[in-house]
Amino acid sequence: MVRTKADVRRYDLSSSSSRNHSAVEDSVLPVIHHQNTSPKLQHVRGREEDWKKIITESEGGLNRSGGHPRYGHKAVHDSRKRSRRYRHVLIFLNLLCEMEGIRALKEIRKYQKSTMLLIRKLPFARLVKEIANEMSDSSVGYRFAVEAIAAVQEAAEAFMVQFFENALLCSQHAKRITVMQRDVQLVRRLFNI
Repeated sequence: MVRTKADVRRYDLSSSSSRNHSAVEDSVLPVIHHQNTSPKLQHVRGREEDWKKIITESEGGLNRSGGHPRYGHKAVHDSRKRSRRYRHVLIFLNLLCEMEGIRALKEIRKYQKSTMLLIRKLPFARLVKEIANEMSDSSVGYRFAVEAIAAVQEAAEAFMVQFFENALLCSQHAKRITVMQRDVQLVRRLFNI
């Protein structure tokens, strides 16, 4: 069976190569051109026509080991599209996981740059008034100036930041990254809080 240039061009993987005829024959039938005359190679040479027939009959001849094609050209094309779509979904999920870490780092940088208070003012004011009413024996409710509550809030946030910095140091000392309850308990014990 003689192979034409159209057959070679159809199965050639390198589109702009000058060695298109020899590329297909060298890649598909490397054993046939061998100079050895062992009985196994003679048997393979006898089946050269079968190999060429399998290659010319099947659309995906270079991708499969032989036999009839299982799927038509359209089905193979659709499966490639589907795998590509799923690959994009996997890439998106990986980026989403990375984005969570990036988002956390951005928040850390943002809050380290800013000097604003992080706790909302009205809930903190209600909490301060509630604690003051519980600690006092009289039924008279105390009134607070706005500046006084702002000063208490500033001190409370500074205390909490320092407290969690110490807890982070304790977790790093234990060769961990995550701050756990035992770190907070150790900080409270060390500073008598």
